Amino acid sequence: MRSLITKNIIVVHSERLKVKVMKAVVLAAGIGNRMENHTENTPKTLICVGGKPIISYILESLASNGIEEVIIVTGFQEEKIKKLVGDGSSWSLRVEYIHNRKFDTTNNIYSLYLVEEVLLGDDFIIVNTDLFFHPGILRKFLRTEKKGLTLMIDDSKKLGEEEMKVSIKDSMVVDISKKLGLSISHGEYIGMAMIASDITNVFFITLREVLESYGTDVFYEKVFKRLIENEFPVKFETTGDYPWIEIDTPDDLMKAETEIAPWICVGGN
Repeated sequence: MRSLITKNIIVVHSERLKVKVMKAVVLAAGIGNRMENHTENTPKTLICVGGKPIISYILESLASNGIEEVIIVTGFQEEKIKKLVGDGSSWSLRVEYIHNRKFDTTNNIYSLYLVEEVLLGDDFIIVNTDLFFHPGILRKFLRTEKKGLTLMIDDSKKLGEEEMKVSIKDSMVVDISKKLGLSISHGEYIGMAMIASDITNVFFITLREVLESYGTDVFYEKVFKRLIENEFPVKFETTGDYPWIEIDTPDDLMKAETEIAPWICVGGN
């Protein structure tokens, strides 16, 4: 995946910002085959960037932005994640684990399906476990006044075939897919979404419908697409000038280390 580098970094201080009371779900069950030898015996979220595992940055960002409860969906090498994260107290978080026993035969939509019982009726945010991002992105996201389903997108980057592209019309997301034509694509979904408590029932009903239609080997973004097809309003916020990268390949890891980490690590959170 490509990355965005900013010249105007705003350092987010470490005090906890009480913005919204919500939970976070971190999807960390996958094997990460595209990372080659980096994930041979290690979950992708434990790969180090700038001297720390990716998940450490995620948890630090969640904590510094006022999130207190985190659900981590584990799968491959789950004991290593649990050993590092523990109960979350090192970040002043409360961490609960849900294990995806089918991690080697399912995609992330199934991991999200497993958290329905603990998230139904709550505001929550989804964070992909391979998302390396400046905490300012999350801070901006949590301060939005938008309700319902909101996606975080980057609307300024050059897009290609691999990106999870979105089409925008009248300030709404009207389509989402890697297969979207470039001429109708206006940004990339970065792997962070917010679901308000009053739509969690609709969200998980739709998720189950997608599972029935397509099975478990699809991305959870299919749920967003089905909601759009059902004329459900899907809103968005943008990353602005804050840097981020989705680490899918060794090349992404190199970019994260050399191009993104210097901006994110300056001054800490």
